[in-house]
Amino acid sequence: MYSDILLPMVTYPDASSKRVATSATSLAKGLGAQLHAVALEVDVPDISNALSNALIDLPKLIRDAEAASHARGERLLRIVADRAASLGIEFRLDSIRVRESMFAPFAASAARYHDLSAIGWEPGNPTARVVAEALIFESGRPVVLLPD
Repeated sequence: MYSDILLPMVTYPDASSKRVATSATSLAKGLGAQLHAVALEVDVPDISNALSNALIDLPKLIRDAEAASHARGERLLRIVADRAASLGIEFRLDSIRVRESMFAPFAASAARYHDLSAIGWEPGNPTARVVAEALIFESGRPVVLLPD
């Protein structure tokens, strides 16, 4: 019996679809499990220098990318919370800021502490695909691929 499902959702450069969030809540309801949704928000390293600051204002671009990622994460978590509450399932919401290259290792590591993971299989979102592959091959736990 699965009692705890992890749902990692990517937010950068493209966000997981809202269908993935709603499908995961339906899966949790069907299995009688609680859902732990985690928004993977990007933490862009500050690699600016005087020239990049003068030409393209790199610090502002970094802040904008992080703010957009955070907004997407909040939107996805709100969708999960609303849907889970309407279905009457237990849920936890978290967000974590990590570099994009760490999305997959973080998700695989977090999955080891859950009975099951659910992830969207989104053909147009390569970041979500990389996270899905890490869950499948590195977590050591069962994974459900949710169609978009």
